[in-house]
Amino acid sequence: MSILKKTAAGLSTAALVGAGIVLGAGSAMANPADTLTLNQPSAHDITADVNCADGWGGNIVVSLGGVEQGAVEVPSHDGTAQTDTVQIGYIGTGVVTAELYCNTYDANATEASASDSVNQEGVLDITPSSWTSGDTVEITGSGYAPNSEVTVNLYDADADYNRASDTVLHTWTITADESGNITLSVVLPYDESGNFRLEAVGTDAGGNSIMASTGYYWDAPETAGDNSEATAGTDESVPSDTPVTNTSSDRPQALPKTGSDAADLAGLGLAGVIAAGAGAAVLRRKH
Repeated sequence: MSILKKTAAGLSTAALVGAGIVLGAGSAMANPADTLTLNQPSAHDITADVNCADGWGGNIVVSLGGVEQGAVEVPSHDGTAQTDTVQIGYIGTGVVTAELYCNTYDANATEASASDSVNQEGVLDITPSSWTSGDTVEITGSGYAPNSEVTVNLYDADADYNRASDTVLHTWTITADESGNITLSVVLPYDESGNFRLEAVGTDAGGNSIMASTGYYWDAPETAGDNSEATAGTDESVPSDTPVTNTSSDRPQALPKTGSDAADLAGLGLAGVIAAGAGAAVLRRKH
């Protein structure tokens, strides 16, 4: 589910009143003591450490590649300054910018008092969401500069839970379309079982380096004709840095963490899609 409240079409971030984001009227000016710091506890997750110095809360307006995506509320503490960690979650591939608007006792913010940016790793999709030996799958992503070159690497993620030590098995070079979308139709290797990761590296329209990724677990048959199934993994079969793919059309904005990362968000879980046949793949999916 999305944690961002959408701003009204054509409404500037300085006039949030009426968008259902800030209630009431007034003209609170920026307080130089307000602070905002973005963090990335995992590849597809963003949080913000925020302090509205006047203690009356406010909103964080979030943009992706300069395009406003919505806002998330900063809680009020009845006039007492306090630092909160606010969940922003998964926004998309590229540069995510957050601007902080803090309220006063009797007025709503009309000026941003602090801002920060991070380059968020995107999520690749694999279609279909499950497949068997020799099937052609389609890998898709978005957010790249139109007509730009994108490099897709397939990694063996079994050797170590540290990405830096993973081995590149295959590399493909493709070209993004006029909208910055990429599509790669390919037969993924099926001779060995284990955890694998796909990464698509390129640039966005602003020239920033960006990357999208996804991971899957492949259960290869031990012998010809073996119909063993893949299983939604235990800790041993899910490396802590393995990204996830979301195959639904309504992509969630807040993704929990995987493996041995910090505790998952309350109420959010991990699911696997299982396919039977002469080997099968499982995609880790966030809800």
